[in-house]
Amino acid sequence: MTTSAPAPSATVAARPSRTLVRLAVAAVAVNVAIVVTGGIVRVTGSGLGCPDWPSCDGTRVVPQAGSEAGWHAAVEFGNRLMTFLVLAVVVWLYVELRRRRPDSRARSWAGWLIVGVLGQGVLGGITVRMDLHPLTVAAHFLASMVLLVLAMVVHHLLTRGTRPEHTSPALRRVVAGIVLGAVAVIVVGTLVTASGPHAGDPGTPRLGLDIRTVARVHTTAVWTTVVLTVVGLVAARRGHAGPTLTRALGLLLTVELLQGAVGYTQYLLGIPAWLVALHLLGACLFWVATLRAGLVALGPADGA
Repeated sequence: MTTSAPAPSATVAARPSRTLVRLAVAAVAVNVAIVVTGGIVRVTGSGLGCPDWPSCDGTRVVPQAGSEAGWHAAVEFGNRLMTFLVLAVVVWLYVELRRRRPDSRARSWAGWLIVGVLGQGVLGGITVRMDLHPLTVAAHFLASMVLLVLAMVVHHLLTRGTRPEHTSPALRRVVAGIVLGAVAVIVVGTLVTASGPHAGDPGTPRLGLDIRTVARVHTTAVWTTVVLTVVGLVAARRGHAGPTLTRALGLLLTVELLQGAVGYTQYLLGIPAWLVALHLLGACLFWVATLRAGLVALGPADGA
């Protein structure tokens, strides 16, 4: 008597290749990296090291050795080069998705990620052309946060989109509140930056808001988000969510506490440049961890 081999389960069939998952992680990583290098440009006062765009000084794309801008031009140009690395990674991700999973929602999101990276490059040029106006700098940063949303959605669809876990409606509402709180933290954080030091160039004007007031609003949003995260984590551990969301909320709380420690240390030490760059990295990790929890609880499923 012969029997046919059992058909593979839907979960196994839908399991993405390691290459796709690694490329999705790389897309997240390079979008975080370019925010950090952009922060280094700002805190070193190199924002107008290349005062023109797309060329560096109006005549050359690559800064001239021994120019008046000196190492500031090299720092700014290095950040511009990072754009090509980001674009290369997201294009590679899209090509692999088109080849391996052409009908997936992940491929569509990866396509929008390419469009976003190109648009972000143009916005960076506008920021330079406007002499680092604080609102354009803020918009440039927020655009990077949108790119991280796109990259995290691709990652979610590849890793969890076909395996949803039970999450209670009440906990979903808490997680939605966490995401909204994180948005407030990030948006108000850009206003704190626009009103404080490290403008990117010594001649760049500040936004003119009272930095103490804006910082208090920022802190209030931070603590509100932390409290909601604690509530969500307690609920998840009491059985209102599966293990993936429980771990995501635990990671988010850890990142929040570490980022808070950096923020308060930064304030007490007078906002030193190196801590500002570290705080920018923490902001990206906070946003990524928030998106991870939000996508596990509320995110879309891939129909491919």
